[in-house]
Amino acid sequence: DIRQFLARRRTYMQANADYRAQPIPLPIHLFTARDEAVDDPLRGWEAVAPAERLRLIPVEGTHLSMMEEPQIASLGAALSAAIRQAGEQRAELPERAYSPLVTLQTGRTGLTPLFCVPGAGGNVVSFNALVSALGEARPVVGLQPRGLDGQLVPHSTVTAAAQAYLLAIGERYREGPLHLLGHSFGGWVAFEMALRLQATGGRVASLTILDSRAPDEDEAVVREYSDTEALMRLVTLYEQVAGRSLEIDAGELESLESEAQRAILHERLVRVGLMPPASKAQALHGTLRHYAGCVRTSYRPEAIYSGPVRLVLVRDDRLAEEADRQRRETIVAGWKRWAPELTVLRGGGNHMTLLKPPHVQILADALLKEALG
Repeated sequence: DIRQFLARRRTYMQANADYRAQPIPLPIHLFTARDEAVDDPLRGWEAVAPAERLRLIPVEGTHLSMMEEPQIASLGAALSAAIRQAGEQRAELPERAYSPLVTLQTGRTGLTPLFCVPGAGGNVVSFNALVSALGEARPVVGLQPRGLDGQLVPHSTVTAAAQAYLLAIGERYREGPLHLLGHSFGGWVAFEMALRLQATGGRVASLTILDSRAPDEDEAVVREYSDTEALMRLVTLYEQVAGRSLEIDAGELESLESEAQRAILHERLVRVGLMPPASKAQALHGTLRHYAGCVRTSYRPEAIYSGPVRLVLVRDDRLAEEADRQRRETIVAGWKRWAPELTVLRGGGNHMTLLKPPHVQILADALLKEALG
């Protein structure tokens, strides 16, 4: 029992050391032990929320005894009062005014619009080259993920993002079918959107998924990455775009705070021309937060999609030919479990450059022939 306790204690201490709380726009009720002498009454929470959103509520007892009789009665009464007060006050959240719709091309009236969902940490501008390759007629709308601005809180699940996108689409486009396209993690979101439309009688003109791994077979899948591990995964994507190494080593980042890690990444992105010299490292905060949330997310659909799905896969140059073939076969088999009417297309470039010239023209031609024609 003692060994198990110490093992858990070590794990908790490691998790606490690795955790970096992200700001949220909600009021935070902080119940503190009145009999515990501390130098900072707010316990550092002012780094997560501004002072006007912090509700400091002292209760009887110490750090441990506040959870025991008889002091727990004081905590229970204070908690009940805080819940009642919070229920009477409607927080004015900027997330309520968020709209994901970004018109990338107005196109010709009467044509069914194409809605594009970017990948983890991605921006709708990643589809600009695709829009140009499709020609001027097609209306194209990007669905900008929440939180990329570094201010709003990102959606925490695939289903939450899909629901938000469909609500926004329904307010502006009340009639007609939808063409849906998702890249990488955005493929999961687009698939969930199609599932929800299928369940409610909505019409999907086409569903295209770009180089996305298959949804999870087990809803209990857990993906955990430290902030450094998540950043290094993002570095590999930037390197695919740049076509060269950013020369960032995980060991060099491990001992640094998140601000210092962002500064290094920003300097290397400027060096390879992926960010302008006048930009600031803080501009990466929203991207990193959104990306880290996505790679930690699991997704298991609740139903099988009965319509046609086009899955575009590209070569992974980091793998040998045989290993990459097996990787693609595994992805296809996984997707066919949820989309029996799956068609597989071969794209050019890598995971990131398939949306860049000249490879994007291959994708556009395939879409015009197979999905948008």
